[in-house]
Amino acid sequence: MCGKQRRASAKEEAITENKKSMWLQAASLSYLGIFFGVSVVIGAALGGFLDRRWGTKPYLLMVGVLLGIATGFNELWRVAKRYQKQLKQNP
Repeated sequence: MCGKQRRASAKEEAITENKKSMWLQAASLSYLGIFFGVSVVIGAALGGFLDRRWGTKPYLLMVGVLLGIATGFNELWRVAKRYQKQLKQNP
């Protein structure tokens, strides 16, 4: 009876560790959405400012938004590469 309880306890601990690991991974990736949104907003704001300053409305705004999107995808690519590297190191 005591052996069964130990095995059950070990299984529960393993499940708890997996849940903790899952939440840590989710937390480490949750900033991507915020980063993506902020980069687009900053690009749009800078493009809009330059449009008003130089009278090129709406071209620099579009360029700024596109650069913000590109920056967001660049960060996504960088994080994906880092995650693949971690998976190769710890199969």
